[in-house]
Amino acid sequence: MRIVFTTPYPMTTVTGIGLFIRYLSEHLLDDNGSVMVVEPSRHSSPAGLGNILLAGHTFREIIRTRKRFDVIHAQALHLQSLVAALLGRVLGKRVVLTIHGPSSLPANGYWSVRSSLERLILRVPDRVVLIASFLEKVVKFHGIVIPNGVPVKAIRHVLGDRQRVRNELGFDDVTVITYVGRVTFDKGVNTLLEVAHSPPVVNKRIQLLLVGPVSNDVQQAIARAAAHGDPVVAIGEVSNPWSYLAASDVYVLASIREGVPLSLLEAMACGLPVVSTAVGGIPEVIEDGKNGILVPTGDIPAFREALRRILSSPEEAERLGARAAKTAAALYDSRIMYEAYKDLYSNLADPAFP
Repeated sequence: MRIVFTTPYPMTTVTGIGLFIRYLSEHLLDDNGSVMVVEPSRHSSPAGLGNILLAGHTFREIIRTRKRFDVIHAQALHLQSLVAALLGRVLGKRVVLTIHGPSSLPANGYWSVRSSLERLILRVPDRVVLIASFLEKVVKFHGIVIPNGVPVKAIRHVLGDRQRVRNELGFDDVTVITYVGRVTFDKGVNTLLEVAHSPPVVNKRIQLLLVGPVSNDVQQAIARAAAHGDPVVAIGEVSNPWSYLAASDVYVLASIREGVPLSLLEAMACGLPVVSTAVGGIPEVIEDGKNGILVPTGDIPAFREALRRILSSPEEAERLGARAAKTAAALYDSRIMYEAYKDLYSNLADPAFP
């Protein structure tokens, strides 16, 4: 199978869409398929006029390589996806669109124009895939639900040595709560900083570890927290965040909005107990009290209480982590995700497909 992926985010930056394409591509290549990616030419996500330039770049790349692929797989409700889908239909190619999460745009005049564009984008592809069922209500469209997945075996195979990583970070005799991903305020980092400032009352010292690219405004907030002596360390973007998960005791996610974050699935694959806000598709993955703990968005006391529950009971932490690992392996392995997309690609490529 020959697939061209389109993405509005550079593959060199840390995004869930980038990892999604990477994981699917690895399986496609293992099955002797071929992969191309059409992405922004710069190392930052396009904005404003950049979106139009990206659409033009996508048009040219698809025309230039039209004999080298069978299926266009576009990502997100983006102008790039509309151009790719329309051009694919003109060229007689099959088109898949995956929706990874809700839009973050405000409800204003521009939003109404964007909303109309998004409704149009949904009607052009041959198939629309949603990464979680909650998105059906969000985008008001009935698509195929294929959950995200992560390479569970690979993650466990390359996990770093817990004590070595902790020694490198200077974490001695502390409980490490870790967040991996884009370190921005829409990811609820302010909640995590508040928790670090006034941690739950337990018989352990707590260290908050933030792994991923840090926005400028958050960097300033972290600097202020450090100046006050709060136990916060941000190490920025790294090539292998899994080693830092190995050094951790609890994974925390305080996002305001989400789809199904791959970092959450990766932490679960590592067997970490999870405390997360109940947003987006996360409640479809985490069953509160069974394989993790869910809390309301922005509820700092609830977040502290959830951490206290885990940190005061090693048995509870082990139980939640073990069940999280089983959930990840049974339902959210990238091989499962790939097989579902492989069947979809094959059905689309069948001459009998309507």
